[in-house]
Amino acid sequence: MDNKDIVLQFLDCLNAHNTVEQLLQQTAEFVSRVFRMDHCALWVNGTNASAVPASPPFLAVSQAMHRHVAAMNSFVLVNNPAQDVLVSHLQEAKQLSAQFAAFPVRLQGKHAATLVVGSHNPLSQYTEVISLLLEKLSVALGRAQRFQDAQHSAMTDALTGLYNKAYFLEALKNETTRAQRSQRPISLIMFDFDNFKEYNDNHGHPEGDKLLKQLGELVRSCVRSLDTASRYGGEEFAIVLPETNHEVAFAVAERLRNTVLEKLPTTISVGVCTCVNASASHETLLNQADKALYNAKRNGKNQTRSLLIIDKALGVIDVQEASEIGKAR
Repeated sequence: MDNKDIVLQFLDCLNAHNTVEQLLQQTAEFVSRVFRMDHCALWVNGTNASAVPASPPFLAVSQAMHRHVAAMNSFVLVNNPAQDVLVSHLQEAKQLSAQFAAFPVRLQGKHAATLVVGSHNPLSQYTEVISLLLEKLSVALGRAQRFQDAQHSAMTDALTGLYNKAYFLEALKNETTRAQRSQRPISLIMFDFDNFKEYNDNHGHPEGDKLLKQLGELVRSCVRSLDTASRYGGEEFAIVLPETNHEVAFAVAERLRNTVLEKLPTTISVGVCTCVNASASHETLLNQADKALYNAKRNGKNQTRSLLIIDKALGVIDVQEASEIGKAR
């Protein structure tokens, strides 16, 4: 296969993928396969993003080469790892006899990743075409990054960085449907600032926006990766917690409320609704979580109130009221 055919085949490979992660991984696999490299890794922010199998000695040496390339944003060649000043200080370098080359992968001229290859054949015959492939990769990476940025903007709230209402509603529908199939519990938390209008009136809207942004940061620190946290509207927020029972959801809500109390100059009221057997629709879950939030406001604010749906045919249980009745008895 001549260089022209290699480039055309590589472009077909790039056109078949549209995320940064996929493009990087496919590039490493393509270079390793087509040029029959003995070693191959693709480093991004100190992590090998390639799925190509690699030995521990090569990973250690290639990571050191990556650090150098990241700092200099330029190509580097190591003919003998055991003697080259760049990597000879590594114990693992003595275990490798191949020639190694590290290529910068650039995005808008800046270093974005490093492709490191090793071969017992001279690498000089491959460096020009690999560099050409990486130029094509840079264009594809820019396209993929713009696409991912556009997707992110379409589903996130610009001020808080959380998901927006449209994405939240779709996620709630999907998680409720999934819960109904698995018959696992699902919980929804809704909350908002107490007296937010007064805060804006007293401190100005820029300070109010700052408060919302700070709350977004606190929310991200209090939820799990599988949860969906969003700005529902204005100063109201919502979190979908899949496969989460009432006790855990209430604990998450209280942790968030107490964190706000400790770190922000105001308080929040929180409503929680949990459906135990996923018999409720997403509309019911949303309405009941909103009702629980209203109960928290009505009962003095800066508190968490929760409703529990054991089965939609049995109605909704106010957990706090049930607890108070139990104590009275």
